[in-house]
Amino acid sequence: MPEPTSTDAAAVSRRLDTVLRAEAQAAGCDAFIAADPGFVIEAKKRWPGVRIHLSTLADAANHGAAAFWKRLGVERITLPRHLTLAATEAL
Repeated sequence: MPEPTSTDAAAVSRRLDTVLRAEAQAAGCDAFIAADPGFVIEAKKRWPGVRIHLSTLADAANHGAAAFWKRLGVERITLPRHLTLAATEAL
């Protein structure tokens, strides 16, 4: 199946169903890694209880960003690689 564009909501919806129900479960996936708020919101709406971990690509490098993602239901945040140890400890 070709990857849908972000403007094709129906195709994105079908792809999410395919990924979650068939590919991810068959592979033993226990969480999704995401960097897009739209994906997180849609996944949480469609499949209550789905676990989402935040990718470094989301660049959650401060308290405000971490709080935002937590409000969306992200369970684990992988911090950006460019943060210093002191910045990481401050979070």
